[in-house]
Parts: sequence; structure tokens; C-alpha cells
Amino acid sequence: VPAEGARHANGARGIGSLIVAVRELDVATARYTGLLGRDSSAAGGTANVEHARGVGYSIGSHRVEVVAPTEDGPMRDLLNRRGDSVYELRLISTQDETLDPRHAANARIRLVTA
Repeated sequence: VPAEGARHANGARGIGSLIVAVRELDVATARYTGLLGRDSSAAGGTANVEHARGVGYSIGSHRVEVVAPTEDGPMRDLLNRRGDSVYELRLISTQDETLDPRHAANARIRLVTA
């Protein structure tokens, strides 16, 4: 999705990154490396994912961040409820804002400036 591919009243204009929460980072890294056909970027580097460690994969102008929580909190709670799964979608926008999950089908969506 090109950054200019969409416009929304909230300023969102495209996908920036997808954050995937995993329980076992080493296992998930091997899986995503094979799935995406790419080596991961420097281990330990994440896209400002608090209380997590992980690796990132660039796919065109987008990123997939595969991360494991380093402490108790919302990410670990999600893993306990659903197992490895999407944690957050970050949309490129003209503003930085976290959308209220009640207005986004309980999804974690964050608007971020590029």
C-alpha cells in the first residue's frame, strides 16, 4: 500500500508497520524469515514497541515487527488470551494518536507521523 494510497478524515494515509506479538522470539524469527524470504534486521531493534524485544522486516516501505514482551502488560495479556497474533497496526498519518479501541473493533491502531 503506497503511503499516498488512501486518505481518511483522521489523517491516516497508509500502512506504516504491523506489530506481531509472539511468545518465543527465536522460533518466530525463523518462521518469519522463511515466510518473508528475507533476513531480519538487527536483532533487538523494534519500532518503538515499549516493553518488548524483537526483530523487524522491511517490505517495501512497510515494516513487520515481530516482538516478544519483556514484562507483564497488555502484550503479554494478549498472548495469554490468543497466542501469537497481531498486536498493533501503525498507520502513517499527519498526527500521532492512539485510536480508542472501542471505535476500532477492539483493534490497537496507532497513527504515527512518518
